[in-house]
Amino acid sequence: QADLTSRSGFARVADPLGADPVRVQYDGEPPLDLWLLRSGRSLEGADLDSFRRQLERAATLEVDLVVVDTPPALAPITTATLRASWLVIIQAMPGKESLERANDVITLAQMQPDPPAIRILVTLAHLQSNLFRWMQEQLDELYPRTRIPSVVPYEMPAGEAALFEVPV
Repeated sequence: QADLTSRSGFARVADPLGADPVRVQYDGEPPLDLWLLRSGRSLEGADLDSFRRQLERAATLEVDLVVVDTPPALAPITTATLRASWLVIIQAMPGKESLERANDVITLAQMQPDPPAIRILVTLAHLQSNLFRWMQEQLDELYPRTRIPSVVPYEMPAGEAALFEVPV
């Protein structure tokens, strides 16, 4: 889907598996050695070997941490990412559909030979809404100790950043 790519101020790319890594610098933040392998919808159809090559490209950057922003689909990229991960953070917006998608990823993660730790981050939440409170209750009941206490509230700048392909 490439949300991380667009919210970092870069255009989505048609061929993410061939695109060069780009250095990321966020306005107002101290300089970081942060690189992004840009994404695009075509990753949803990537096979396991192609995605493994993408992870190998990330390893050539000699970084301590690789963040993979997978498409919201149970495609080979998701399975490959889960196999290579020690921690999976699932972004979940308040709502039944997001809860079901989180369940799908958690189920797939638990099927891996060495399952990663799972954490769920509630995002784009209207903090005073009944739906937000319901979502927190459901996560705590269904997946104890996985919900990250911090919440990313709904803010127009985040939506605008994706639309105009500029950093938040």
